[in-house]
Amino acid sequence: MSDEQAITIVSESQIVIKGGDDYGDLARSGEVANFYAEQTEFARYHEKRAKNTKDRQIYDLRVFSRYLLSLGVARSAEQLYDDPLSWRGIEPGHIEGFIEWQRLQSFATGSIKVRLSTVRKYCTLAFKAGVIPADTHARIRVIEGYSYSEGLHIDEARREQGIPTRRGRKKAEPTSLTRQQVRRLKLAAVDASARSRRRAHDENLDARDTLLVHLFTEHGFRCSEVAGLNIENFDLGDRAVKIWRSKTSKWFVYQLVPSTYEALCVYLATQHRTTGPLFVGYGGKRIHRNTINARIKALGLEVEITDQESSLSPHDLRDRWAYDVIQAGNPLDQVQYYGGWNSEAMPLHYAKKAGIAYGPLKLPG
Repeated sequence: MSDEQAITIVSESQIVIKGGDDYGDLARSGEVANFYAEQTEFARYHEKRAKNTKDRQIYDLRVFSRYLLSLGVARSAEQLYDDPLSWRGIEPGHIEGFIEWQRLQSFATGSIKVRLSTVRKYCTLAFKAGVIPADTHARIRVIEGYSYSEGLHIDEARREQGIPTRRGRKKAEPTSLTRQQVRRLKLAAVDASARSRRRAHDENLDARDTLLVHLFTEHGFRCSEVAGLNIENFDLGDRAVKIWRSKTSKWFVYQLVPSTYEALCVYLATQHRTTGPLFVGYGGKRIHRNTINARIKALGLEVEITDQESSLSPHDLRDRWAYDVIQAGNPLDQVQYYGGWNSEAMPLHYAKKAGIAYGPLKLPG
């Protein structure tokens, strides 16, 4: 600063350097920047979320919308998802009431906890957008869902009161499989002779089913990940597959297990094409994950692993894979890598359930 310049503080937002410039422009531009940040808070958050996450949040907000409607408040899930102003007037009592309403509506305690997390997140976004006051937001943030043990007590109390403990067809626990059952499943073939119209596509179902089961039981891929595979994702020369892991939002390359490679070669020989979706339906379009779920359920029934009351799902097969690789002695960081998880939390969860989370403690001699 030169000798003829001097600092004069006019106000908190305006500092004038005599003989220099007015530095209040930073404060004024800050007001504009804050306004822009508040107006785009929701959109910027959505840009960073995976499609599966956004789909789940929309569903969670639909449930919350139904709860609000029971209170005489009309807010669509789309409004709650996109518009910060739709959260104006929210109070901690609304959130506490939402938890209790779901309990009485027979929602699973795990689902209640997930939806609470979603609603709290959008309250935080609305707070950052300047819609929810700081003290209200602070009280909402400390509202907690049920812990695992609390969930068990809640379910026990609901059963005593004659209230169902879950809605829909989703299972409370995965269907347990033995290795022998998995071997039978790999050889399973659904009888299609009763179909009124047998199409050329049906001739390839056995090869497709075998590959499907191998991708779940030998590699632990998720149903959505398998549904998204293309033929180009496989390198037959290197016997490898490049797959997009939905939880980590990254591409990974894995070596194929020999039996999976053999199943792949048999299946591709029936396709007479080298590009496009790995699995297609009758219309030649990519098979949907719901169709894969239905197919695995049918295979479980065919080999009498399950019945109509305890259906088999792709996640059950991934569950079996997780136990297999952990019981084989693989380090948890490797299980995390091949399982496509962001942290060791899930591998550790499986290890604890398998009873081999830790080796023997070393004691002094």
